Amino acid sequence: MTSAVIIFGTLAFVKELETAGVSAPQAESWVRALSHTLQQVEESRSEALATKGDILRLERVIAEIRKDIELLCAVVGRDIAASKHDVITWVAGMFIARPL
Repeated sequence: MTSAVIIFGTLAFVKELETAGVSAPQAESWVRALSHTLQQVEESRSEALATKGDILRLERVIAEIRKDIELLCAVVGRDIAASKHDVITWVAGMFIARPL
C-alpha cells in the first residue's frame, strides 16, 4: 500500500522553538513527540484507506459469490420443481385412489 509521506523538518522546528525561547532539550523533546504523533496519524490513515488492489480483490470475491448464488438458485429451482411434481403426483394418486 502506498501512502503520502508527511515531510516534517525537525531541525527547522527545533531552531524555531529555540528562537522563541524554548530550551534545546525541551525543543528536541517536542520534536520527538510531534514526529511520533505524525507517524501514528499517517499509519492510522493509511490503514483506513483501501487501495486499488484491495478493491479489485473485493470485486473478484463479489463476482465469485454472485456465481455461487446463481448456482444455488438453480439448484433450489430444480428442487422446487421436483417437489412440485411429487406433490402433484401424490395429490393425483390420492384423488384417483379415493373411495367412491
